[in-house]
Amino acid sequence: MEPTLNIIFNLDKNKEIITYKKMIKNENNYCSQYLMEPQENPIGTFLIDFLNTDMNKKENVENFIQEYCFEHYYSLINKKYKEKYINYTFTISENEYLEYLDKIYKKYKEDFLWIHDILWDIAIKRYKYSHLYENFKFKDSEFSNYNKNKLDTLIPSDYFEDLNDTDLKESIGEIVIDFNFSNYHNLNISSYIPCAYKSRTYESILYLTFRQIASSKYLICKCENCGKFFIPFSNHDTKYCNNIFKNNKTCKDLAPEITYKQKLSKDPLLKKYRARYQSLQKASTLNPEKNLKKYEDYKKIGAMKKNEYLTNQITAKEFENWIESTKLKK
Repeated sequence: MEPTLNIIFNLDKNKEIITYKKMIKNENNYCSQYLMEPQENPIGTFLIDFLNTDMNKKENVENFIQEYCFEHYYSLINKKYKEKYINYTFTISENEYLEYLDKIYKKYKEDFLWIHDILWDIAIKRYKYSHLYENFKFKDSEFSNYNKNKLDTLIPSDYFEDLNDTDLKESIGEIVIDFNFSNYHNLNISSYIPCAYKSRTYESILYLTFRQIASSKYLICKCENCGKFFIPFSNHDTKYCNNIFKNNKTCKDLAPEITYKQKLSKDPLLKKYRARYQSLQKASTLNPEKNLKKYEDYKKIGAMKKNEYLTNQITAKEFENWIESTKLKK
């Protein structure tokens, strides 16, 4: 069987282009067809998408199989798979497709979980060090400091150590180097890209991608808002990803709001400031003639006072006294 997944790495631009055979419904049949216009994405996108997929859910596993590897697994279960080619295109009926999708899931679901868990455990490496450092600060300072040092000195090439310690390398399929870019006919490939890589198995492409990241200068991060993995290509200390979270805003867009809420939950004065804001807002709605100006003044002056407090231009006592001075009189 020919390789069904292909990937190109453009290390100069930190991009990857992946193309693969996907099962597409055509009337009462399903056909395996290559993407005609594969998209250029940030390097590691295929890996990160896999890591962020909950492989405990049957629906997610089946969607992944349909998208990337149905034809490959079908060939492993049905040795007469070559009979399913019509005009060089793998084609089966909808009923057979659904039947075999279920068979593939039942037979290989543990493999998907196993591969996911291995790669997830490597990707979470920096957060394991951080967790151990924080948890053992007062229990075992020597062990805590050891993990703090590992965290501070962690570099992408450290991923190699973990990759080599797993059995994943032994289970991946053959990777073919393609100098002709045979499945990228519709793209103008930069002369700086030496080759494409091809394989029949998705785990080979995942492994290869992780090795590319390990040889780069970028660490895999975990968003502090949505909890998903991402790779920041500008700043290793970036805490928030660019995934849409709510109201068409990304986690990074919402970072100031998130940070403020975190401070609010820890600082009683900020809580008091917020509570006064809400009470004045409500009062201005109920009795605008009497309270609207007070509310507008609070918004304007309060923003400056809060900023002065947060930047240590005024003391906590001064900030509290100002908040008390805005209290509504009965």
